[in-house]
Amino acid sequence: MKKFIVIDHSLCNLQGHHYECSLSVAEAAAREGYEPIIITNKIFPQSLKPDNIKVISAFDVDWFDNPVNSNQEHNIIEFLNILQNNPLDKLSERIIYQVQFYFKYWDLTQPKLKLLLEKIQGSLSRLINWIQEDIKLLRSIPLSNTLWGLFKIIWGLIRYILVIFSKKINQALIKLLTPKTKSFKESLSQVLEEIKFSSDDEIFIHTIGIYQVEQVYHYLVDRDLSKMPRFHILLRRDIDDPLVVYAPGMGLKAIFDNCYNSQLWPDKIQFYTDTDELIQRYNSLSEVKLQKIPIPFRQEKLQQTTQISTKNKPIHIVYLGDARPEKGYHYLPSIVESLWTDYIQPCKIKLTIQSNFSIEGGEGLIPQARL
Repeated sequence: MKKFIVIDHSLCNLQGHHYECSLSVAEAAAREGYEPIIITNKIFPQSLKPDNIKVISAFDVDWFDNPVNSNQEHNIIEFLNILQNNPLDKLSERIIYQVQFYFKYWDLTQPKLKLLLEKIQGSLSRLINWIQEDIKLLRSIPLSNTLWGLFKIIWGLIRYILVIFSKKINQALIKLLTPKTKSFKESLSQVLEEIKFSSDDEIFIHTIGIYQVEQVYHYLVDRDLSKMPRFHILLRRDIDDPLVVYAPGMGLKAIFDNCYNSQLWPDKIQFYTDTDELIQRYNSLSEVKLQKIPIPFRQEKLQQTTQISTKNKPIHIVYLGDARPEKGYHYLPSIVESLWTDYIQPCKIKLTIQSNFSIEGGEGLIPQARL
């Protein structure tokens, strides 16, 4: 049976579009008589693998070409990095800061405790002064300065040696525990060899970085094309996007030119995008011409949950997906505000927003759009 292979090396969990897109394409391929296979990132959990589709977890990097480590590996490396950066000094500084902060906070917010706090602060201050005075008295003991100086020298040497050794040990442990990361091309070559592909098979990649497209090109030109499957690559970013313009490697235009000159296109590699505007922009780069395809999702799942609407029910507007500026997410507050009086408050419209930050803390105006 011919195989339809969906490569989604960023598929690690349910976040984003990856799971739904890959699964919907694989299920559609099965309906067309193909044997569907999804190839994911190596940390994709067993619990999310569908029963009816073969899933192979193979890739070390995502579409940004960043290594993806499991939570356990990440936590170990993060802990070792903390140990390497004088954690005791930082911990003592943090404790002192927290104590000072809470004293000030209670002083401002708990006036009834002000007298008690002043007494505690005064007692602590006197205790510190007494300790300092005792240390001064110790200096009057014969040879105390010499002994104290020797102690400081010895302690300084011991501490210096311990710091050097701990850094060396941590560096060795980090190097030992950090997984050896295979490149996108290396993982691609290895997993396709294991699958035992044929020239009748189709490979679809819907999320990929520009440099990784170049790696696909190098992978193909190094092999006997008569035995290779056909690659279908979806490109969705504008040609002026920084991730396209500043991508490492030869660049998108050179990739297209090389695919055309080596005759990889259109027999062994095809490129696609999802709007007419992007078609025009991509097609202006070279002789390689892109085709338009829709972004897939399992419409049958939507139809199963669709309820028959009545005139008495409000129109339900739903936003699902990452909170990102290119999706216009930061316009949502003004949209809600303009619809509030005439539509939302009278229950003519019901608005549901389910989203998360695509990067930690959000980007641009996105954090301001929280409703």
